[in-house]
Amino acid sequence: MRKAMVWASLAAALLLTTGVRADAGSVMLNFNSNNTLPTPSLAAGSGAGAIQNYLNQAICGSSNCGAVTVYGSTDGVNYTQGVGVVADAGYDGEGHVVGATQTTPVTLGTSDNGGAFAHGTCTANANPCTGSVDNFLRNDGQGSTVYTSFRFVFNNMSITSVQFDYEIFPDGTCATLGSCGSYNNGTGTYANQPDLTFSTNLGTVMHLYGLAPGTGASQPIGATIPMNMTGTGAELTKISGLSNGSEAAPQLIGNTGLLTNTSSNALNGNVTSLTFSDWPATIGIDNLTINYNTPQVPEPASMLLLGSGLAGLYARRRRQQGRQS
Repeated sequence: MRKAMVWASLAAALLLTTGVRADAGSVMLNFNSNNTLPTPSLAAGSGAGAIQNYLNQAICGSSNCGAVTVYGSTDGVNYTQGVGVVADAGYDGEGHVVGATQTTPVTLGTSDNGGAFAHGTCTANANPCTGSVDNFLRNDGQGSTVYTSFRFVFNNMSITSVQFDYEIFPDGTCATLGSCGSYNNGTGTYANQPDLTFSTNLGTVMHLYGLAPGTGASQPIGATIPMNMTGTGAELTKISGLSNGSEAAPQLIGNTGLLTNTSSNALNGNVTSLTFSDWPATIGIDNLTINYNTPQVPEPASMLLLGSGLAGLYARRRRQQGRQS
């Protein structure tokens, strides 16, 4: 009996210490319609089902592998599978988006002057955009059912770090900061000020607010992440002075930078879901980079040793039972 216990302990120790392997992966999702393999393509106008297939194809090479499930919510509490997010290229916040010139709005679907995280180019004043455009994801808030949040749930994966471009779109119901509801002295924000909350299953990672054009490229209240875009920084002009005439609806565009377990406690642990929420109006994300680990699995050699040990224990016990009988 004592020898059997020793054998079992050695086998377990071998499996735990040298017999497991963690596989790391990384994927950059640009949600475009003209990609070449191995990155799949996604057509503008695609809904949650097609986006779920796109995510699975990009991560594991098969649209039905089950690595990612997409959910949407109208209240940020109750989530329904297969709704809540669409691929878009031309949305411009009901015409309230401003940009580097008086005629060309800067969105996740239009130009950001190239670079590794480039967006497309958009014909001036075209709604929807025409010409070379770039898809992005936005919450499905323009139909009869307004979804304020969308969520990606990862199965048998743990997210280790994230980075993405984001846009808080302006909204006609909040044409100026003064029309965005009551002011909260404690938070320094208005009740209906457009915002973006990025969270995981462990909690909130960051919370950003839209700024009125011309108020300066300073950090929005509550932000802990730099909002510089990759590229020449033209996006910042929309909140730093070039306000497209008299436009004053609060809005924001930027890049999160790489978010890791040192950026937020909500990324320090077993992260299995990413949620993007907004109230009111619309938010968008693009160029989503996800780094992840897959579950640890026993290596073949260790499984062979463990199997041999268990077989030896079984044979020994059978011999002992034979002597006793």
